[in-house]
This record gives sequence, C-alpha cells and structure tokens, in this order.
Amino acid sequence: MSEKYTFFVKPTSSAPGKYTCNYIHNSGEVCNRGCRRPEGCHEHWRSKKRIPCKVCGKPTSSAPETCKIHAGGFYVLQFYSRQLNKKS
Repeated sequence: MSEKYTFFVKPTSSAPGKYTCNYIHNSGEVCNRGCRRPEGCHEHWRSKKRIPCKVCGKPTSSAPETCKIHAGGFYVLQFYSRQLNKKS
C-alpha cells in the first residue's frame, strides 16, 4: 500500500450543519456515524487521527506512519542517532 490516504470530514446531504465521523476502527471499517462537530462523533472526536500503515494497511497513529510490527527499524535508527549525539 504505497498510496497515502487522506480522510476529510464532510457535511452530509441530509441536513445542514451535520457531519459524518470518519474514524477508522481496528477492523478497518469507518465509523460513519452522524455527528454535529467536524472532528467526529461523541466517541471519537478526541481520538488520535489514524492512517493506514505504509506496508500492510493496518490503522496506525505512529510517527513513521507504519504499524508496530513494521516500525522497528525507524526506532532503532532514532536510538542509534541519539547514542551518537551523546558521545559528541
């Protein structure tokens, strides 16, 4: 999955001022619940924004935009660069 997904909260056509929640559950399904705030429904409006993993497509909110399984190399490089900076 090399595509980058961008999710926008869009107004529904049924009533002005109402929105749909675009929170992505762990199963990969989108909430799509009707809501009054553009950030999302009453359960998901404060949650971290999640995007699919670059490798497997599993929803994640980590810094390297990869899931826990595929992010190992990113954090190893960060640790290594911190160790080099300590020595200087």
